[in-house]
Amino acid sequence: MWSIGCILIELCTGGAYFRTPQDLEHLVMMEAMLGPLPRQIHTALQEALESKSSKQYISQERLIDIFMLDSVEIIIKSNLLIILNLKLQDLVMSHINDSANANYDLVDLLQRLLRYDPAERLKARDALTHPFFARY
Repeated sequence: MWSIGCILIELCTGGAYFRTPQDLEHLVMMEAMLGPLPRQIHTALQEALESKSSKQYISQERLIDIFMLDSVEIIIKSNLLIILNLKLQDLVMSHINDSANANYDLVDLLQRLLRYDPAERLKARDALTHPFFARY
């Protein structure tokens, strides 16, 4: 469902919004648009990165980059200051010239699809009955 949300953003804007080869930039872009990662996801990510199996793939310097810098330092380091104020609603409104209700429905659908926690994301059967799709 996350991927469908990303595809809808691409269809809306004409390009991939979360396109970057850098993991840190990707996380910063997601947090800038969708808000901070929930604490439980951050904790699980940290535990996974510190596991024995991941240490063979990720250098200690990379772990320091991810967990020791505060958000402002990461943002400056990643040169992403330009996009920080572009929330999901702003992105949709700047690309879609449709009725306010259609825009609201699209933003609502995207917010439900782009939840960090998969258990909280809109299910496919529920997405099909969402007002955005009912409109078209």
